[in-house]
Amino acid sequence: MGRLSELIVKLWYRARGYRVRDCNWRTRGGELDLILCKEHQIVFVEVRGRRGSGLVSPLDSFDLRKQYYFERCAVYYLHRHGLVAANARLDFAGVTWVGLCPRIQVIEDVRRFEC
Repeated sequence: MGRLSELIVKLWYRARGYRVRDCNWRTRGGELDLILCKEHQIVFVEVRGRRGSGLVSPLDSFDLRKQYYFERCAVYYLHRHGLVAANARLDFAGVTWVGLCPRIQVIEDVRRFEC
């Protein structure tokens, strides 16, 4: 379900003019699901997929600790690739599956960079 949710979100962003820069980029501190770009902006996207009958919504599963690791991985990616945090944002995409139908909720700028 996780990979399918990532694919759905990737297509959602591509339909809005974003290009995929990287997918499932890993480091010791964690993983970045999607790294996209549009013009001069880099967008890091954390994707969470859940079944509609689950007890925890996708957004509820993205607690402060996980947000911190997400931000830390994004800062490391920027540093490693010589990019500037001022041109980057952190997004969250939750996909709730009701049967075979995905419901996508995207929150832009879910967390501010503190670097």
